[in-house]
Amino acid sequence: MALSIDEQIYGIGDTISSAQWHFDVWEAIEESRSNPKSVKALNKYIGFFRATGRSLFESYIISCYQLLETRRDTVSFIQLKRELMSAESFDVDIDPNAFASNQLLKPIWQKICKIRNYSVGHMSKEQNIVDIFEGADLKPAEIRTCIEECKKLLNNITYRRNQSRDAFNIRGKDAFK
Repeated sequence: MALSIDEQIYGIGDTISSAQWHFDVWEAIEESRSNPKSVKALNKYIGFFRATGRSLFESYIISCYQLLETRRDTVSFIQLKRELMSAESFDVDIDPNAFASNQLLKPIWQKICKIRNYSVGHMSKEQNIVDIFEGADLKPAEIRTCIEECKKLLNNITYRRNQSRDAFNIRGKDAFK
């Protein structure tokens, strides 16, 4: 049985929250490397923080990938748009500009795809990881943009659908510090 539109919206919101939480904590760990006191603490538990940083990185890459995935059998903004546009039971007009941010997100998502497809989700035999990351040229600010634009997009959809907004106020970075 296929998920309802509301279940898909919930799944997308959960994925956005996961991406934000993991990105925020990863970013806090990375920033702490510039503080000598933090470096001392990080070095004391170096294995833990290396594994944690890698896990958080992979998690937010996969979550951001999922949000804009194009496969028809997945929950993503692309599929949600298709279903909203064709849903006979959809009783609220969709803002024609609701999905305009997809154009802003597309170049970022293509970079995320390179990392996910050749290093995180699969390991390329053709390129080493350094070349993959250099080729993708994905910046942390682009991940932040991806997450923020996805939150705006989902809030636009939910507001027009039932006059509600999702509360995206988790901040992993602050909790980590």
